[in-house]
Amino acid sequence: MASKTTLTAKNLVALDAADLDRGAWTLTEWENAKMQTLDTLGQIEDAQTLRWSSFEKQT
Repeated sequence: MASKTTLTAKNLVALDAADLDRGAWTLTEWENAKMQTLDTLGQIEDAQTLRWSSFEKQT
């Protein structure tokens, strides 16, 4: 059985490969999923950078 870290890393690869133009994900859903995945992987700075970028787009 794969470890949680391995599965989460695979989730990150899938998120990065997602075609947001096809409409399966909204940008907000994708950003939330990616932030959560980055946090789980311990990539806190990357998650925070994405949060800030998302916030700036909304203002």
